[in-house]
Amino acid sequence: MTQKPTSRKQMHPANAWMILTALVLIAIFLLNLLIQMLPASITIFDLTSQKITEISDITREYVSQMKNDVVLYRICVTGNEDQALVQLMEHYDELSEHISVVAVDPAVYPRFTSAYTDKDLSDNSIIVSSDKRSKALDFNDLLLYNIYAISEDGSSYVLQSQMTYADFLIFYETYADVFTTGDYTYQTLFIGEDAITSALDYVTSDVLPKVYLTTGHGESAFPESLYNYLSLDNIDYGSYSSLTDPVPEDADCILLYAPTQDFTEEETKRLRDYLLSGGNLMLFTSYATLELPNLLALMSEFGMDASDRLVLEGDSEHYQGSGYFLYPNTDGARNHFSIASYNLLAPYSHSISMGESEHTMTYTPLFTTTAKARLEDVEASENEESANDGENASVDFEGEDASEDTTGSYDVGALVTLAGENAGHLCWFGTPQILDSDFNSASGGGNYTYFLAILENLCEKNYSLVIESKVLDEDVLVLSDFQVGFWGIVLIVVIPLSVLGIGLVVHMRRKYR
Repeated sequence: MTQKPTSRKQMHPANAWMILTALVLIAIFLLNLLIQMLPASITIFDLTSQKITEISDITREYVSQMKNDVVLYRICVTGNEDQALVQLMEHYDELSEHISVVAVDPAVYPRFTSAYTDKDLSDNSIIVSSDKRSKALDFNDLLLYNIYAISEDGSSYVLQSQMTYADFLIFYETYADVFTTGDYTYQTLFIGEDAITSALDYVTSDVLPKVYLTTGHGESAFPESLYNYLSLDNIDYGSYSSLTDPVPEDADCILLYAPTQDFTEEETKRLRDYLLSGGNLMLFTSYATLELPNLLALMSEFGMDASDRLVLEGDSEHYQGSGYFLYPNTDGARNHFSIASYNLLAPYSHSISMGESEHTMTYTPLFTTTAKARLEDVEASENEESANDGENASVDFEGEDASEDTTGSYDVGALVTLAGENAGHLCWFGTPQILDSDFNSASGGGNYTYFLAILENLCEKNYSLVIESKVLDEDVLVLSDFQVGFWGIVLIVVIPLSVLGIGLVVHMRRKYR
């Protein structure tokens, strides 16, 4: 007897496709959940040329040593988030268990920011808070603007100043015509990482150093861009009228920036007592205004003397364009303060030398010329003329004016460290133009780097959190009318029609196969 085969009901292909589609959708959903659980450093890539959302080694090293809990509040109305800033803050969240990021919508919590600041914060602002203190960073505080003057032929750009967002708005509204005529241009810098890391240091530090700048002696205006760097480095600053006031008790350093009028004997006594009690002085002087007998007598008492003659470098590898524009040897500063190697441009410097002192002290040359340098007598009017075209000037060391008896190595920056438990420091630079923004740019940022590193060490702040700014502006792609028309036809007509034609050919071949 033959057994009939058992009939099996087969699944309809449409049902099979529905089940398969459902399984694929479930797999995609689960994979999406898994990816969202991964850290942003794995799932998000910064494709910008300046790597805006990447974290530097400076931040990583600092965060790895944090012991205090800090909350980063991102203040923004939902839907207005700046994605680059969101990614940057997610990277901070991943760096340490002591850092957490919380999004706050001011439309939902309108009074939240008032507990931390009285400022009206714009969208994408940040509040950094710890148990010690807090700091509010408006989104506009994360931007800086470099203003450049353009040469007539458009071949060179000279940095004129660096401005905050608020100052730039005023400048742009006042001098808009200089941008439209092409005489000036600007560059936008993003300092988000610098500002956030600095704020982390600010809210977790036990003590913040304080620097005072003297007033009342015809001092030059301190460069505005340097105030920004001091703030980012969490070095507080203020002014000090030594004519009438005692040295502030919280002063970690007194800075005398290019005084043109002498200090009184009472003032120098205050500064002397401050040094002997462990204080720090940083002095910048110009060779043209060294007629300061009381101040120079104070320097001489602590073993530092100066010449009012200009230092000219004879080694072409150690000056820029002119022997007045020195590139001194920086080994002394780098070895003493453990600073990495950078260029330093010290224009129109006078020499500093070690003299005798009644105090026990150590003299350390910081910046030194080569042995081919010499001293030269130059009147102020002559210097002004050479300053206008200094980079085009030349120096002849073999003419009648050459002074062979002054040829040798000279210090243009030096440090005196007093002995004892309350050891004070006296740091002297032979030119205030070291801090000029143009010369800092010409040195590749080396001038500011040395200044900040020395100041930090004097204030016993043995680390720097100054992080390189990132340029936001991209080069503009300029196309002619012909190029616009040509590529418009290629992209809008040729490519779509080609794809359509290829599709029709493939379809017809399959149909009649």
